[in-house]
Amino acid sequence: MTEELIIRKEKLKEIWIGDHLERWKDADFLFRFLTERMKERTNEKRSGSYVINLDAKWGGGKTFFLERFAEQLRLDNHLVVYINAWEDDHAEDPLIPIIAEINNTLCPYFKGKRKLQNLLNVTKKSGLQILTTGLKHAAITGSKKVVGGGLSEITELISDSVEQDSTEQVVDEASIEKAVSETVEKLTNKHAEDLLRSFLKTKEVTTKFRKSLTKLLIGIEENKTVNIPLFVLVDELDRCRPTYAIELLERVKHLFNVDNVVFILATDTDQLQHSIKAVYGSEFDAKRYLNRFFDRPYVFESPEISQFVEHLYKLHLSDVNNLSSPFEEFTDDDQLDLKFLQCTFNAFLLELRDIEQCFELLRNVITVWRNSAKIELIVMVPLIILYQQKRTFNQLASQSLPSHLKELRSENAWSFIYKLPSPKQELFNNKSFKSNKNIEFSGLLNLVWNNGNKNFFDTKAEFYGPSNFPSIEDQWSIKILNDEFNLEHYSHNYSGLSKIAQYPRLISSAGQLVDLSRDED
Repeated sequence: MTEELIIRKEKLKEIWIGDHLERWKDADFLFRFLTERMKERTNEKRSGSYVINLDAKWGGGKTFFLERFAEQLRLDNHLVVYINAWEDDHAEDPLIPIIAEINNTLCPYFKGKRKLQNLLNVTKKSGLQILTTGLKHAAITGSKKVVGGGLSEITELISDSVEQDSTEQVVDEASIEKAVSETVEKLTNKHAEDLLRSFLKTKEVTTKFRKSLTKLLIGIEENKTVNIPLFVLVDELDRCRPTYAIELLERVKHLFNVDNVVFILATDTDQLQHSIKAVYGSEFDAKRYLNRFFDRPYVFESPEISQFVEHLYKLHLSDVNNLSSPFEEFTDDDQLDLKFLQCTFNAFLLELRDIEQCFELLRNVITVWRNSAKIELIVMVPLIILYQQKRTFNQLASQSLPSHLKELRSENAWSFIYKLPSPKQELFNNKSFKSNKNIEFSGLLNLVWNNGNKNFFDTKAEFYGPSNFPSIEDQWSIKILNDEFNLEHYSHNYSGLSKIAQYPRLISSAGQLVDLSRDED
């Protein structure tokens, strides 16, 4: 391997740091596919751009992918225009930010290259001409004083004029009707001529724009300044106001359909279809309408739950130090919180979006947590899942918590195998905690929840008594409550109830900041 390839490999590693979903594989495939497909089209003498619909659900990592894919393309000396459509949808026309980004992207490459700079200026100027002719066309079609204004309004205007000019004569209705007819005919003819001129002018400047952009790309290829095709990456299209999203698609389809241009538009296609139906009506075939804009869809493969949980954990919780997983003080495994979360989310029938919302709820709870005791994940996470799935918290204290979770469980047992540093380790009253012990979390959850809802002052003798409980699970449940009491009982207004009993109320408050709505078909 040459030194140049080694350097490129290291830079690619830096670009894709944090890629827990292995999107670099998608980037590698798409790059090879698109560059080869554009070569095929050139050899087959097929003209036009190539448009990919990068389809992924909310939370699927579209923005993460596009930002890093853009860096990878630039590393290989390709022209890349990156557009966040949602940030730009305040613009009157999506052509404005597209032309602006093309100009900003290309200008640095063309310093001292007068021919390319002139071609860029012509392209930019013709693009702006499309905008001005479009505004004129809109002004013409939007006029209310052309026939659409109503015959009665015109009649009234002419009648007033006749009365003012002939105050001493009786108004002749036949004269008024004749004047109205002549006026309407003149206005109609003028309106039609204006529309035709506007249409022809728009067509003319559109053709000019395409030709100048084509010449610009040819000039870039001949100059060998950078590599073609030109990649235009459009993110957040499905978050735009519906009319803007539609206009952007139309612009891409009709204005940029030139050789050596590749568009990758990131969308949640289902959500984008809803936006289109909001404009054209619920019965409109939005799917078929969208298909005409794209040459191919590219759908991210859904990651495995464990992989997705690891991605969210490293993104949001890796630096959090106030979380506690069962028995973590008796193992040197620094990934125990992550493994516990993976085990838990694998045990429940949740979609990836559900899991992301659960993480958001947990992050909200962590933000407002001001207690010395840690958050016990064995209780907090199942409660969050219940809340996210729109289950009620009523009467949880008087019923077995696992019974509420039973309908959400998969067939897989909710358990975890703990591996301790040594085959045996003395814990709790000289009892041994065996290595590779399989812990059933449903039973452990029930113990912690029930004990956490008891008043500590009333059961103080039991909690402080000898550890003669029948299982390690019983002993651990009592231990974490003793530890909490030692940390919290001197605090102001301590009621004797564990903070665990307050989890439902805290989650409900945190949930007011999370959109738990689901997309409907």
